[in-house]
Amino acid sequence: MITPRPGSRASRVAALMLLAIVLTFVWLVLLAPWRSARDALDEELASAHRLRGRFFSAAGAGTPVRQADPLIAAPTAEIAAATLQSLVEAEIEEAGGTAERLEARVLPRRDGTARLEPVQVDATFSGTVAQLRAFLLGLEAGPTALIVDELTVRAGVASGEAEAASPATLSVQVVVRGFRPRDRGRR
Repeated sequence: MITPRPGSRASRVAALMLLAIVLTFVWLVLLAPWRSARDALDEELASAHRLRGRFFSAAGAGTPVRQADPLIAAPTAEIAAATLQSLVEAEIEEAGGTAERLEARVLPRRDGTARLEPVQVDATFSGTVAQLRAFLLGLEAGPTALIVDELTVRAGVASGEAEAASPATLSVQVVVRGFRPRDRGRR
């Protein structure tokens, strides 16, 4: 093998070719996949913004966006749980779904210094994909800030009517959590 002398024109050309190969490798292996992942993420974010915009524009141009009150206003945790159950049931009905089971409960606090009391509703309902989307968007834009802890979606109706149900019918199990302020006098 013939090696060029250091400092010669051939050695400079070989060094430039090696540099070009390294830069091409870096572009193909590192930067191109990163850019395609970034472009895909940008498209997902744009799609989410378009969906959110369509939801609020469907509510009416003159309708102001509801601001979330972060807590459930109730005198006791049990009443807060019942209020949360009513909120979830109303959202299911407003979305056009059929509520099959709603179970409200007060969750234990982790320590005595907590300022919030968590309440939770386990719900099962049936509906279409559009109704599920409307339910979730209703929870997000609703008057109270709520957290969807669990969401399980299955094809068919949960009550055993799968053969009579249309293929677009879903069985949805959801766990929704909300909070009420703890009474100042309680420890």
